[in-house]
Order: sequence, then C-alpha cells, then structure tokens
Amino acid sequence: MKTAYEVGYIKLSYSLKTAEEILEALMDRGYSEKESKDAVKRLRQEGYINDVYFAQIYINSNRDKGRSLARMQKELIKKGVSAEDIRLAVDTMSEEGFEPLESEMNRGQKAVQKLYTKNGYDAGDKIDKRFYQKVARHLDYQGFSPYIISKLLEDLRVDWSGDE
Repeated sequence: MKTAYEVGYIKLSYSLKTAEEILEALMDRGYSEKESKDAVKRLRQEGYINDVYFAQIYINSNRDKGRSLARMQKELIKKGVSAEDIRLAVDTMSEEGFEPLESEMNRGQKAVQKLYTKNGYDAGDKIDKRFYQKVARHLDYQGFSPYIISKLLEDLRVDWSGDE
C-alpha cells in the first residue's frame, strides 16, 4: 500500500489542488488524520502544495469567464483556501507576472457585452424586458454585487412597452 505522501503526490501530478482538497482525499482513502496532515505538511514544505499560487491560477483562469472576484473568493473558500491566502494572491498577482485584476465594473461590462453578442444584439441596441431580466440574472449568478448590477443595468436601452 502506498503512503499518504505518495498518494497525495500522485493526486497533485494530475492537477493543482489545495491543501484541504488533498487532506480530504487522503482521509477519504482511509488514511488517518495524523498521516494525512503529515503528508500535506511535507507536500507543502517541498513546494508541491501552495494555496496562494493555487488562488492566483484560479482567479486568473476564471476571470475570463466573467466571474466576479466575490464569487471566486467564495469558490476558493469552499476549496479550503484561507481568506488570508486569497488576499495575498490578489495582492501579489501583478508582482508575479499575472495580469492585474480589472475593476468589477469593467468585468461586468465585458460580461454584458458577451451576453449581448451571444444573443445577437449590438452595443447600444434597444432590448426588451425579458432580455433585460436575463442580463440582471446572469450578473447576479456571476456574483456581482447589487450595486454593480444596478449601475450596469442603468446603461442599457430598454423597450419597456413590450408585454411580458
């Protein structure tokens, strides 16, 4: 039988994982909590697990999907990344060669434009109430704050005369 360290190392060879994900996977495979924690500690010391780096990669790859930083933070916390590691990742992204995060408003505008294009609209086109509601739901689903959503919706040209 392989050691907890070996199993953790193998899991990490497939894809980046957080310390929490590896710990859970090891315990699910029947390793004791002590064995699992020791393996995670060793993998961390050897540089195979780095939650700050994981958060940077996660944020960089998911921001192109139109997700808000708030949503990505929630998802990272679910994956076991600490709030401190997330903050460090965001603070150091530009220092380590990652593209800086755009403002939430700019990211929201890109999400709206992408939705417009996907649905056959051009920027500045008048939209109906249904599409207006679709945009609002999409922005909410992507995790944008109500303030950002309301500001983005203010800029849309809506035909309010159509029936629901």
